[in-house]
Amino acid sequence: MITMEGLVLKLPSSLRIVGRPNHNHPHHVFRSVSLASSSAPAPLSTDPKLGPGSLGHLTRPDFPILHQELNGKKLVYLDNAATSQKPTAVLNALQNYYETYNSNVHRGIHYLSAKATDEYESARQKVANFINASQCREIVFTRNATEAINLVAYSWGLANLKKGDEVVLTVAEHHSAIVPWQFVAQRTGAVLKFVSLTEDEVPDIEKLREMLSRQTKLVVVHHVSNVLASVLPIDQIVSWAHDVGAKVLVDACQSVPHMVVDVKGLDADFLVASSHKMCGPTGIGFLYGKYELLSAMPPFLGGGEMISDVYLDHSTYAEPPSRFEAGTPAIGEAIALGASIDYLSGIGMQSIHDYEVELANYLYDSLCSVPNVRVYGPTPSRTVKRAALCSFNVEDVHPTDIATFLDQQHSVAIRSGHHCAQPLHRYLGVNASARASLHFYNTKEDVDDFIQALNDTISFFASFKPITNIAQFCSNHSTPTHTQHRPVLCNPRLANQQRFSLAVEGRFSWRRNVKFLCYSSCVSSFCDCAENILSSITVFVGVSTTCFSLKPLSLKLNEFPSVLLLLLESMENVMATSMKKSKDPFEIAFEEQEESHHQNPRANVNATDPSTLGAVSIGTAGPINKNKEDEEEEEEENMDVEFGKLRPTGDPAKTAKMQEILAHFTEEQMSRYESFRRSGFQKSNMKRLLTSITGSAKISIPMTIVVSGIAKMFVGELVETARVVMAERKDTGPIRPCHMREAYRRLKLDGKIPKKTVPRLFR
Repeated sequence: MITMEGLVLKLPSSLRIVGRPNHNHPHHVFRSVSLASSSAPAPLSTDPKLGPGSLGHLTRPDFPILHQELNGKKLVYLDNAATSQKPTAVLNALQNYYETYNSNVHRGIHYLSAKATDEYESARQKVANFINASQCREIVFTRNATEAINLVAYSWGLANLKKGDEVVLTVAEHHSAIVPWQFVAQRTGAVLKFVSLTEDEVPDIEKLREMLSRQTKLVVVHHVSNVLASVLPIDQIVSWAHDVGAKVLVDACQSVPHMVVDVKGLDADFLVASSHKMCGPTGIGFLYGKYELLSAMPPFLGGGEMISDVYLDHSTYAEPPSRFEAGTPAIGEAIALGASIDYLSGIGMQSIHDYEVELANYLYDSLCSVPNVRVYGPTPSRTVKRAALCSFNVEDVHPTDIATFLDQQHSVAIRSGHHCAQPLHRYLGVNASARASLHFYNTKEDVDDFIQALNDTISFFASFKPITNIAQFCSNHSTPTHTQHRPVLCNPRLANQQRFSLAVEGRFSWRRNVKFLCYSSCVSSFCDCAENILSSITVFVGVSTTCFSLKPLSLKLNEFPSVLLLLLESMENVMATSMKKSKDPFEIAFEEQEESHHQNPRANVNATDPSTLGAVSIGTAGPINKNKEDEEEEEEENMDVEFGKLRPTGDPAKTAKMQEILAHFTEEQMSRYESFRRSGFQKSNMKRLLTSITGSAKISIPMTIVVSGIAKMFVGELVETARVVMAERKDTGPIRPCHMREAYRRLKLDGKIPKKTVPRLFR
């Protein structure tokens, strides 16, 4: 077992304080630390294979969080590309700082401040040694790698880029490596150019080489992809870039924790990494920059410690790295980062890399053996090494459903989503993926547990025969067997906690209610659209208020009838998929209801005809010259609702009529309706409007939807947007949020939507 505790709990005898702070210029006294204090221990001798003597088995006891059980099962943590777990040595270092020498750095003359300063600068030296920097002054502590990239973008980019200059990136970059340069490009006129992938799904470095020219001023590139697991030849890329006079910024967040990184050997100009991915604490990262570049860059932030002298009309600035570390830094976190480097060095980065290559290949082969699984990135071989992560998708199963099921049923933690790499996922033709990522404390047994749980997940979702359409479901008189419900946890970060109730009328005199409660995202296809339409994702499908377990919020979807029809149009496949996909996360109950007394014999929607689903027809209008009082009485009976509120009455026919009437408003009628809505919906005006459109039409629809928490926007805006989307759709696939956003922005640019309202949905 590795026992690394206490590495920074006591001041080593080899650590010498060279000087005391100078209160006039504290930054000038940059504490030097004997290299003996940060020399790496001898690497740990381990079995490179995956058996009981492997690195994972030896180091696992050092990580307290891995010893726990969740839901009665051993925690299997496979989300290390997002953040790593912390060994006891790191936790102790952080606690020891706060318990024994908590003080500010570079300021005080007392013992606590001097000790804190020396430990802080010792951590900087450890980082420099860890990546083989020429001097510790080339290491700037930041909050994280994102801030480090922004520092380069604003301090170097704004000072060195001009209109027409080019910045070359790949489509596989993390958002943090793209967005700051978009800001800089907008302000300077520089051009961003992106390198695509090869057929093997790795960035095409030959195309990158072809893109380089004298206009290229910077190349921004990852060392290891957090999605594809590809490892790029940074030394080659740097050499090509330097040949045309360009600088190179390397995102090493996924490489520094897992392999030997030598900035001298790579010759990179800038390199960034985050502590929390290398077994260190959150809240701190670092920027490596060649000193001649850092010394020529203006400050990033202003404040204490980054100055030399301050006058009323101007200031002079300290030398790097103090110039870029304004204010009180994350002292305890830096010290704990130093402890994590001691821990990693004690194992040996080459040992970590060798072990993880074996484990990565085992994970890749195991995943590829699972039917209907698609793993992204290159195939490992003797010449192609993959990092210890796999992003994948399973046919017909949403990645968030996979991650949710693995977590709640098997205590296996993986990531789902776009992994802060939306452009890459768009390039791959998917919205999201699931990702399992390893570290040296993972074992072969962790991978086996994950694969077994994944097979169980796939079998679970495949166990339901798809319901081809709602009409078939409606006309089925048999009552399915009740499914036992087991409580599951709700993850509010997914923003898709849902409660559904579906009320469906058959063509005969019977009616069924299907109620199901879903936590997590097991109706992901619906959520993909809905969570971009709703300001709150508490969704109710149905008309019976007794099914509502939460009070409705804000406006109801009935006020936005075109969006109602938009959702209805895709509801057939959505409902079929959601009812097919899950039993355990749902609470499903089928209840026989009394015969409906509101059947409409003149309705021309056939519940057994799939062609009528998702569309509604207005029935034959009654005679206009009928008795006026009878007509008003009939209207009152069938409507029984105030416009502007449009509360469902529990009667599907009545609620459906209101939805149908509003859905068929012309633009002029909708304008009048909006006017009525703002004036409080006087009944006489509304009746006149309805009569002019429908007479005494009888309306029927197979199912209705009531959605709470709609983003507050004018009816006309949403209706017009929905009309554009529905008119332009050329396929029958699901409605995507991008369809709504694109249509809305186009209408906004065309001036068809007032500028005074900016719905939260499309900001």
